[in-house]
Amino acid sequence: MIITDKQKMAIILEYEEILVEKRRQASTYYFGDNADRNNSIAVEIFRYLIENILGWDSETAEQRLDLEILKNYKVDKYLSYINFYNEPNGKARFYTSEENGEAHKKMVKSDIQVLLKYVFGPRYHLDEREMIIVTYNDLLNGVIKKFPKHFFDVINDGKLKVAICLQHAITQQQNFENIEDVYRLFGDRNILKWLDKWKLRDIAEQFYDSPIDFLHDALPETEKDEVFYNYYKRQYEEFISESGRKF
Repeated sequence: MIITDKQKMAIILEYEEILVEKRRQASTYYFGDNADRNNSIAVEIFRYLIENILGWDSETAEQRLDLEILKNYKVDKYLSYINFYNEPNGKARFYTSEENGEAHKKMVKSDIQVLLKYVFGPRYHLDEREMIIVTYNDLLNGVIKKFPKHFFDVINDGKLKVAICLQHAITQQQNFENIEDVYRLFGDRNILKWLDKWKLRDIAEQFYDSPIDFLHDALPETEKDEVFYNYYKRQYEEFISESGRKF
């Protein structure tokens, strides 16, 4: 949605009046039923705050922007107009963090990254792999309770995302001496407990017939080993046959 220069100037003037408490909120004229228009107008306000008032470049903004700053500059209310396209219902997510005995409401980092992508456009390089790992770490650390609703949809490169999450979990485990150790784990009957620990079991069952298939598909080509895959796949299939389980 294109916003004219005249409209940009008008909304910024209103925002400045809000900052100095001459106005309580922006005119209802600017925000209506058109979600794309609302998003574009809200982005202009955030861009003005970050670039003109705070004077931050994209790197500084990523390091320093948080919900408290947005509240201090009276723009937090405009988050509701931003389309956080990778999140449930397109809305920003928040969590509570305790610091020095006090509870603080925080904005999920991957949502801040989406906001900055709107603000800076091509000047802000949004590393998709990093964003996936940030979201996954938010889940592991209890910041969010589950993956975003459409995070692993096929249209959103679901298999690629789950592969990146698995690769990250393996690197965090840090007790594998070689690639056979990894294949051995995924061919073992205890692999389901490991997948539960790393919150990947439900997603693995959604895409694959067995954990060993999940691993083999997710590994980079340079680390795949057909011999280990076939050997531990047969081992796991024997366990499945004995247990009567499907996965």
